[in-house]
Amino acid sequence: MDFPKSVPGVGLVGGRFVNEDAATGQLGSLIPAEWGNSLMDELFAVFVAAGIEPEESDTTQLLQAIRGVSLPIYPSAPAMNVGPIVYALDRQQILHWQTIGSFTGYASPEVGKFTWGTSIAARPYEENAIGQTIDRTLPKYAALVAWAEVNGHMQTSGRG
Repeated sequence: MDFPKSVPGVGLVGGRFVNEDAATGQLGSLIPAEWGNSLMDELFAVFVAAGIEPEESDTTQLLQAIRGVSLPIYPSAPAMNVGPIVYALDRQQILHWQTIGSFTGYASPEVGKFTWGTSIAARPYEENAIGQTIDRTLPKYAALVAWAEVNGHMQTSGRG
């Protein structure tokens, strides 16, 4: 969507709409019905996608609609269910609200997936857990521990 530059006599100045100014003799821009209706149709399409009923007096609906159709981004995984899918910046991952054994919360859909790599250090969304002892009380390991328990992959470390 752009300004109706191709419409003859629309009255754009510098490619933008202008108001009439009687003192200077500046004529105001004309907005063609086709252009105005197409602009509203584009906005309404976003509202419909977000499940919002257009309301003439509400000037926040476009922002609400954009937020409603966007993937929510959080610094870290929320502790409560705020929607089925979120993006956690600290993990650099899309997380799903799910139940894995005794765990219910946000976890990667790939939790427990073994990935072979050659990186010296684990990436933010990875753990180097092969042959390692992990602190199962840390919240960041809750989904992994639950997955490992459900799949019979947990062993006690033998440390007292």
